[in-house]
Amino acid sequence: PEEHDTQAELDAIIERATGHAFTDGNRVAYAMGLQFQWEVYKGIERAEDYHVLWIHDYKGVNKQGDPDLIALYMTWNYLRVLAQRVREYDEVGRIPTYFIFLDQHYYELNKARRWMDLLEHPLEELPKLKGFEWMVDSLAVVQAQLRDAVESSERLQADAERYGADWLKNRIKVQVNITNPADLSYWANSYLPLAGWPDNAIRDHRKIAFYDITEEDPYKGAAVFSGMGVGEHYVGPNWEDRALVLSGPAALEVKNQARALLKSQGFSDEDMPEPLRAKPFAADYERKVEEVRALFEGGARAVQLHNETGYLPKPINVLKAILYTLMPPGSVIIDPDSLFHNPLWASMLTGSCLRGVRVIIIHPSQENAPGQSFMTLSRANEMFERLIIAQHELSAELEAAGGLLKAGLYDIDVDVGNVPARAQAVAEGFRSTPWLREVLPVGPELMSVFEDAEAIHAEAVGDREVEYLSDELGGVLRPMLHLKTNFFMTPEVLDIFLQSPEFAEFAREFAVQRSLDQVARSEYRDVRELNLALTEQALELVRDMREEYGPEVAARAVGYFIVGSSNQDYRSMIMDGEVAVALSGRATMTGFFDSIGIAGAAIYLESVEELNEHLPYITGMKWKMSRWIKVAL
Repeated sequence: PEEHDTQAELDAIIERATGHAFTDGNRVAYAMGLQFQWEVYKGIERAEDYHVLWIHDYKGVNKQGDPDLIALYMTWNYLRVLAQRVREYDEVGRIPTYFIFLDQHYYELNKARRWMDLLEHPLEELPKLKGFEWMVDSLAVVQAQLRDAVESSERLQADAERYGADWLKNRIKVQVNITNPADLSYWANSYLPLAGWPDNAIRDHRKIAFYDITEEDPYKGAAVFSGMGVGEHYVGPNWEDRALVLSGPAALEVKNQARALLKSQGFSDEDMPEPLRAKPFAADYERKVEEVRALFEGGARAVQLHNETGYLPKPINVLKAILYTLMPPGSVIIDPDSLFHNPLWASMLTGSCLRGVRVIIIHPSQENAPGQSFMTLSRANEMFERLIIAQHELSAELEAAGGLLKAGLYDIDVDVGNVPARAQAVAEGFRSTPWLREVLPVGPELMSVFEDAEAIHAEAVGDREVEYLSDELGGVLRPMLHLKTNFFMTPEVLDIFLQSPEFAEFAREFAVQRSLDQVARSEYRDVRELNLALTEQALELVRDMREEYGPEVAARAVGYFIVGSSNQDYRSMIMDGEVAVALSGRATMTGFFDSIGIAGAAIYLESVEELNEHLPYITGMKWKMSRWIKVAL
């Protein structure tokens, strides 16, 4: 135990086991829901050298079968920005290269072809959208601007005359890469003896957008990592998700992984697009990092990990295994996930509880689940049934160790933009759940922030109301919990912050900014600026803690926060490509308040009967199918 009870020791174990090092000097910003779409939209606009959208979902149609509005806007934005860059070409001599990496399974499943074809051939024929001619008209306007810019550029026309018409078509486009195409040579018969099992069951599930990340300047570009795609249902009242914006040394790994993806698809080093090639580090690279370290007391400490698709390395699994089994006794782990099916993770977390760790696992109820497949719901019911039985059967051992194992369901009917009502749900959760107040000892000042949320919201936004960009489910307000975050913290730090009046002020500012985000959904608010103010407050809290409680408490402080695309199921562990960014130490504050809120809003299950009310037990042939196909889930 004494070899893994400090931040430095755990960081070193993670680095040794995964083969990837934490770096300091990073800048991070926490983005919620719709903000991911804005970060993608603005990143396309900000890119000077290149932009990559590495996504699993670019919706061709919405749930009604109509052309997806948000995908239309994003496509329109690509054409708009491309026209702008062409107009600047005569002066600056450079047009950024735009890439999209989209797994073939999702490309076909989500009918993305109409948008991808247009982005790959933006100067040619527009898609035919019967009944939605206004969409075609809007694209025609921006396409005309692009064509005019191309024809008006003397430099571009001279280049086209020199290199040919094909060069021009290849330059004025988005480089669409449909990855992991199905290969009929690779069919397994272990699961479906007669029909076989296609290799496109193994998919790239990563959700990333990044631009201008380079070895020449650690802060020129940025990357955003998420559980979301591009589509209407991600921006309505129902989608509960998060993203992390990262710049600095830890962001560079995404460029390395983009090269690895292209190599896995058959690219040679000579084929590699110039913006994604490895380059020597600039002479002043480390100096720039040092300046950020000095400005923000070291900056955010982070590591970026990728589970590559199929049989390639899976370091995210290693990271989780370490933290699920080695966090010091007394630590709190808050683990919400939309697909918590994997008994390996549940076993590790239960084992940690028997060492004195306090674990809260949260899954959506059936009404709050993003996916309604009977197979995934059946697997979740089975997993949570066993967690409930374990917490009762092992109650004496858990009590003796000081550990805690709680299975919770996210079961609320308040839309994601209703900040006051959601805060009230959190306050009620703490009031009605004694053990939760012991594990997360929220002080009176912080509790007043939850209870006064309506007044805080009104003061922040006045009479402005939340306006969603889409309402795909037609007025249904229940949020679909799709979070893929993991929060870890040792008890002393947790208790100090939750009971600190200064942390309550931090939480109040967080609530203000959250309210402003929700009423400004149709306009861009830079999450970097918002998070910078919160970072200053968080650093001040850490300084005060060090001064008041001394170096011994600070030495025992251990915290991690993970954001990414990886679920707690077999698919993410074994089969799919996934990404995770792990924040260490002070940077854990990025997800502190949000994690506390998720835990407070959940309901906690004491019996299997109660579980079946909210996440029904599935019987018969459906149950058998769910067991049989479990690895693919």
